[in-house]
Amino acid sequence: MALKKEEKRQAQKAGSKGKIPNMTMIEDSPQEVSKRLVPGHSEGDLLKGKRNQSAIGTLVERSTRYVILVPFRGLDANSVRKAFANAIKGFPGDIRRSLTYDQGKEMAN
Repeated sequence: MALKKEEKRQAQKAGSKGKIPNMTMIEDSPQEVSKRLVPGHSEGDLLKGKRNQSAIGTLVERSTRYVILVPFRGLDANSVRKAFANAIKGFPGDIRRSLTYDQGKEMAN
């Protein structure tokens, strides 16, 4: 019984965070991205530490599964955007086609 109450509370909390404006849904991606047909399409994500006081980003190229870790100076959307932008500059130009993030607010920029 307590578990259901906790799940309900988490769902309500998640729903109150607001929405990212002009967000493109992953299912709207071109087939070459969703089916991993060509290299150059990467996914960015965030791994948060204890009590959300630290974090590191991951960039994974979808077809080769090449992974790089991205350190952050801050956890706000602007700091995260800058860190990912600097990290992806290290990728060769022909494998820098697109970058997809999850729906977290820190990924809003």
